[in-house]
Amino acid sequence: LAQRGALIDFRDYLSEAELSAYVPVTLQAASQYNGQKETLFGLPWYVTSAITIYNDALLPAGVGGPPRDYPAMARLAKQVHEQGKGYLLMPTLANGGQFFKVLFQAGVPLVDETTGRFVFADHGAGQALAFWVALFKSGVIPRESLVEGHQAAVDRYQSGTLGLLLTGANFLNMVRENAPAVFQTTRVAPQFPEGGKGVDFSEMILVVPKRSAHPKEAVAFARFVTNAENTRRLTQLAPVLSPNKVVLQLQAREHPALPTQAGSDDHAPEPLPPVIIEASQLSARQLLGAQATMPVLPRQNELNQRMDYFVQQALLERLTPEAAMAQAQAAMNGLQ
Repeated sequence: LAQRGALIDFRDYLSEAELSAYVPVTLQAASQYNGQKETLFGLPWYVTSAITIYNDALLPAGVGGPPRDYPAMARLAKQVHEQGKGYLLMPTLANGGQFFKVLFQAGVPLVDETTGRFVFADHGAGQALAFWVALFKSGVIPRESLVEGHQAAVDRYQSGTLGLLLTGANFLNMVRENAPAVFQTTRVAPQFPEGGKGVDFSEMILVVPKRSAHPKEAVAFARFVTNAENTRRLTQLAPVLSPNKVVLQLQAREHPALPTQAGSDDHAPEPLPPVIIEASQLSARQLLGAQATMPVLPRQNELNQRMDYFVQQALLERLTPEAAMAQAQAAMNGLQ
């Protein structure tokens, strides 16, 4: 709907002072640049921020944690695979335009701000893809990652055959329930790569159609739902982050709320494990410190399909990484 211009621009209804209550990157993620102006097509309601969750039992002795950069990732992926216990990671490189995020995190510019044309192939995208093609070719990444999505990686992690996942802190509750043995050796770390350009997160937003009969009232309601008090209450009921600056600062230093359980009037809920507390605070700190997020591009779904196709061609060695990125760039510019 945003790409079709069917949603109102909240900036036409709210002042900068009113918008300043939100964490800036959460507004960026709900914005779109159409070549002439940036529109804010939604207000952020709640957020989940990806962190690195890893199984310490699968890492070689003495490693001291997950990799922090790409060279360390390659070395550790090889070591874990040679142990015969499974794989270090199962990235979804050719699904849902995920490689856009990989390039963004690596600092590769996607679009020329002046012309609006795609330029990633001219600024190292082929080299970035070559890194993953080499890992895929060497067998240290499961070949199923070409066609299977994030859920397959989740299943492998819970089975104890995958070393790490980039996912939301709320995933730990699932591991705790489904795979208690794996949970006992699960640790958390900042999002990979550390020091990357942006932070990978997902958010739920509230939007108002342009055809709404009462846009002002709808905007007022969206502000009410997403204000500090109401998002604070939401974070006490679910393992999510608030887009409100004040509430998120509290989440970065407080323990997450204990889950409400049946019979809680008679029996106090069990204390949260330290790793869940650490994960919640870490994800909040990451979001507070984020300087940029992956931009929403016009015709994003079509762009994702083209990116996925050419990344697949490189992983299957039908195209070199450089040729795949050059052809992807040309195909995307052809949409304009």
